[in-house]
Amino acid sequence: MPAPNIVRIVDQFSLTANTEYTYELPQIPLSHIHLTLAFTQPTANADFNLDTALGSITRINLLVRGVSIVDLTAEELFVMTNFLWKGVGQLLRRSQAATSSRHYLTLLIPLARKPYDLNTGLPAMERGQSLLYFRTGTLTGSPKLTIVAAGAQDANPRVVMRSVRTVKSITATGDNDIDLALAAPLVGILLRDGASPFTADTSPIKTIKLLVNSREQGISAINRETLFAETIIASKDFYLDSNHFHIENLAAAYTQNAVTLQQALADYLLNWVGILFDHNEDLSNLFEFNPGDKVQIRASSTATGEVRVIPIEAFPIG
Repeated sequence: MPAPNIVRIVDQFSLTANTEYTYELPQIPLSHIHLTLAFTQPTANADFNLDTALGSITRINLLVRGVSIVDLTAEELFVMTNFLWKGVGQLLRRSQAATSSRHYLTLLIPLARKPYDLNTGLPAMERGQSLLYFRTGTLTGSPKLTIVAAGAQDANPRVVMRSVRTVKSITATGDNDIDLALAAPLVGILLRDGASPFTADTSPIKTIKLLVNSREQGISAINRETLFAETIIASKDFYLDSNHFHIENLAAAYTQNAVTLQQALADYLLNWVGILFDHNEDLSNLFEFNPGDKVQIRASSTATGEVRVIPIEAFPIG
């Protein structure tokens, strides 16, 4: 296979808080788009974490011929990429003891089913037909952004990975239906609820099933706890991409080398779970339905709150 095309769109660009930016994409087939953020440590010994880094960008929207192919927050993109491409998003941190330290967040928009795939991704578009839009939020650490587009030279994609989030407010317990406005078969699906399963045994998505035209299809019932296992089957390091920290015992009775609380994961990424259908990474196993079918998630809710859903579709394009 020939060497890939890798094109830099913008290099080390200083961002301004609460500002919108738009860039044209190059006219080549694309497998993915890198959005790499570089930060400086804001204050010596201050905690610069993944949540802070992701808060730098509040919306990422990829428009192709006026159609949203990606419309997610930075956290949602981070989670979706690590689910679909198995852990390529990371916050790379150096020591936080000095303001000379630099940290890097490797965000990435996956357009192909796997990196540099010849058959999936975004085909070459005419100038102005593919636009990358994003909006910044609160900025910490003077972030600078580099955008790089990449793809295989001989790629002839006919299907692109489409990820557009939907939000449902669950206002009552019991059965609640979440409509999925789908245009193509499902590669996988991600869900987030605000009720951490580590602090309560209740959830707006305590149990879910998939319905097509009000009839069960594919998933007849799976509970919130088992969804953790399905998520790890799809991407074994999914939850390890969260922060971790060590708890130091500073009490007067502290005993050197005694067993104490050690590693703990920050739990906001643990609110995410997912199911992947296409485990072979070749689109041979998809959740399919007919045009015009009504596709829904039926959630058996034991708590109220917001639920975010990211369907990952194998969207035909050409």
